Formats: sequence, C-alpha cells, structure tokens
Amino acid sequence: MTKVVAHRGLHVVERENTVAAFAAAREAGADGVELDVRAGSDGVLVVHHDPALDDLVIAEHPAATLPGHVARLSQALGACDGLEVNVEIKMDAYGAHDPRRSPFIERVVATVDAAGLGTRVLYSSFDEPTCRYLREVAPSSAVGLLLDVTDDAREALVGAVAAGYAALHPYFGTVTADVVADVHAAGLALNVWTPNEREDLVRLLDWGVDAVITDDPALALALRDGRI
Repeated sequence: MTKVVAHRGLHVVERENTVAAFAAAREAGADGVELDVRAGSDGVLVVHHDPALDDLVIAEHPAATLPGHVARLSQALGACDGLEVNVEIKMDAYGAHDPRRSPFIERVVATVDAAGLGTRVLYSSFDEPTCRYLREVAPSSAVGLLLDVTDDAREALVGAVAAGYAALHPYFGTVTADVVADVHAAGLALNVWTPNEREDLVRLLDWGVDAVITDDPALALALRDGRI
C-alpha cells in the first residue's frame, strides 16, 4: 500500500516544518512526515527548508537567535511519535570540500539515534556524496537519493543500486508506470515528491509508488483509502 507522507508536516493548518505541523500530520492519519534539517553557526540542528528566514542566513547565526517557531531537530522528532520520518539533509550551506560537512551529517545521525528512530527514519538528500556517507555512518537506516525536476530516475537507478540506497525520490512529474516497474524490479522503493492534485495522486496510487510526499495528505489518504 502506498504510504502518505506529509511534506513538511500538515502545513495547510500549521506553519510548515514546525512541531505543530508534525503533530497535526500525525493526528490527521499520515503514515509519515518529511522534514528538512540544517545547522546554525553553532552546529545546533534546526528544521527549516530554505537557507534563510527573510534576510537571516541560518548557517551564519546561532540557533538561539532564530525565531521561536524554528524547531530543533530533537524537538521535531519528538513530535513524530509513531510516524515514519523522512529526514532531508540540506547541504547547500557547505561547499564540496567544506570541513563542516561530515560533522553535520554525523550530528544528524546521532540525534536521530538518540530519539530511537534509527530504524524508522529514511534519510534523503539531493547531494549524492551525502547519501553515500550516510550509508557509512548510518548502516541500519534507509537512504533515498533525491532527484531534481529534470533528473531521469532510470539513469540514476544503476548508481543507486550500486551505492546500496533503499529508495529513489524523483519529482512526481517525471515518473511513468514503466519507471515504477523498473525501480521495483531493481529492489528499490520509489517515493515521489509533491503530487498534490487529484488526478496525479490517483495515477501514482494506481501505479503503486511506495510513497507520495504530498502537501495535501488529507486528499491522498482519502483517495488511497477509497473514501472519495
């Protein structure tokens, strides 16, 4: 059965990527949530999608100076009790050879493990070196490679299998029934991001994708469970 993952929590009723949004997703019956993790200048892990809040660049400020709604990763994970959690690691603050890359990833893994979610988390990133490193430092956790809007899942598949990833995460608009079949035949899960319209969700559910990471989990749940 296709899982319904609330993209950044249930942000139609609460501010996205907040403790309230994750709690609301759980109460609405979502199977899981997707959240984004970054680090402040002091290394403290916070949950936010964009690199900045207005003109305040997160990586250049201590976490304590960020607005109160910006949750620490530990707080966000605490609000996800009973849910599967897709932790997207945001690497855009670090260059390819930035020495902060590895400690950041390791701190994320340590925080997830401390919350007891190591086997219930799915790590993901658009940054392939990050995904490869996660396979080393979090061997008991699943890793999914995020694909951009123009990336071809079939082209990424061979490398993903070789790297030991558990899943591919393409943009929903690039997916066809044949892509779903090929990814499944290779032994990986296919989790698609941001299908929000009824016709797109119906098509993807019919094709048997493993998860829809959606901004409208209520609609996806109703369609999946045959309530509408």
